[in-house]
Amino acid sequence: STLYGMIHRMDAGIGRILEALDRWGLADNTLLLFTSDNGPWLGADQVNFQSYSLARYNGHFRGMKQDVLEGGIRVPAMLRWPAGLPKSGQVSQMVHFCDWMPTLAAVAGFQTKPDLAYDGVNMLPILRGDASQLSPQRFWQFNRYEPVLNCNAAMRDGDWKLVWPRVPEAMNKFPIDNLWYSGMYSVPHFETEIDRTPVKRAVPAPGKPELYNLAQDPYEQSDLAQVNPGRLNQMKLDLENWFEQVNCERRSLPETWQGENDPL
Repeated sequence: STLYGMIHRMDAGIGRILEALDRWGLADNTLLLFTSDNGPWLGADQVNFQSYSLARYNGHFRGMKQDVLEGGIRVPAMLRWPAGLPKSGQVSQMVHFCDWMPTLAAVAGFQTKPDLAYDGVNMLPILRGDASQLSPQRFWQFNRYEPVLNCNAAMRDGDWKLVWPRVPEAMNKFPIDNLWYSGMYSVPHFETEIDRTPVKRAVPAPGKPELYNLAQDPYEQSDLAQVNPGRLNQMKLDLENWFEQVNCERRSLPETWQGENDPL
């Protein structure tokens, strides 16, 4: 009932925004974007992440929030901009969250600084139906504490997707950090010192990488790693290079920015 109540409240709030745009005569030349940051949390067991208990819909997709499987990272997006986009249609090419900043800048007519390296690219031509522009490669990786390359990591290159499965020992959050995280909801405002002591844990060797063709297999049921070793190895190398680049950037930041061992 809480979930349905949240949806009802959100729907009513969006309705008020639409009404205001109509009232002010801004509806035709305003871009409305509705999307989500990740798939649903299904209440997975904190040890093996396979015991789903919450009744939330995720279609036929594998995985959930915190996964790099499609159930964790593929989310709907709906756009309305009568003066700037086709009246109807579906965009099948991938648009990543990091693409929205340069895309929205282009919509607003703002020129991004050419000397800055952006993670995303302007996807407005694709949204307008330009099939000649290809989606760029995209990468994901998530685990607790110090980043681990071959754990819960993925790469997209066109229709192809490389997946390194979870390593449970790298995904777990220490019980003391769960207490800290839960406790912050019990007070309106607080500050706390972050313990930056390096986390000591044993992380075993990773599993085997998986390879999927999402155009033919959007639900990631058929692992093609064994029959496409060339593509698998190239994508592994691309992912490793990306991971090293991002990690070098992270380590170059001042200690107060790194958040390397933040208990989150």
